[in-house]
Amino acid sequence: MTDENEGFKNTYKMKYLVNDTFWSGKENNGPIFFYCGNEGDIEMFYENSGFMTETLAERYNALVLFAEHRYFGESLPFGSDSFKTTESRRYLTTEQALEDFSYFLTIFMQENDCPNSKIIAFGGSYGGMLAAWFRMKYPNIVTGAIAASAPITYFTNAEYFDNQKFMEIVTTDFR
Repeated sequence: MTDENEGFKNTYKMKYLVNDTFWSGKENNGPIFFYCGNEGDIEMFYENSGFMTETLAERYNALVLFAEHRYFGESLPFGSDSFKTTESRRYLTTEQALEDFSYFLTIFMQENDCPNSKIIAFGGSYGGMLAAWFRMKYPNIVTGAIAASAPITYFTNAEYFDNQKFMEIVTTDFR
């Protein structure tokens, strides 16, 4: 992935997983289901996403991509120094993650000659928020988003921020 911020390494290796078991192929403009990686190793999310990777992918003949969020798993922009200083952690933002996903998908679609495939972003909890924001910020790349367990309405009034509200939402949902 690349980053245009001054002082940052120009690239780092972002881990991603590909499952083409059910894909109808680029010739048929088969859809791409893209999982927005969140706070953990990408394998953990992949292993717990059978509805997406098996049921939905088979039903829609989709290619499945899972991208690891920067600073998690093996996707460390500064390697073992990624968490050593405030300076090295300053690129751990949702905006940077969304830019990573945008860049990754743009390159992936070019390299795999599938520019007409529609991309649906998926995610749960924080990853769900990323999927929704990804669709909003990059509608030229993402056709739709499935944002499970994503408290989108928590952010409806940005001027008023109640730090207990998220816990209320989670508690109500759990009940």
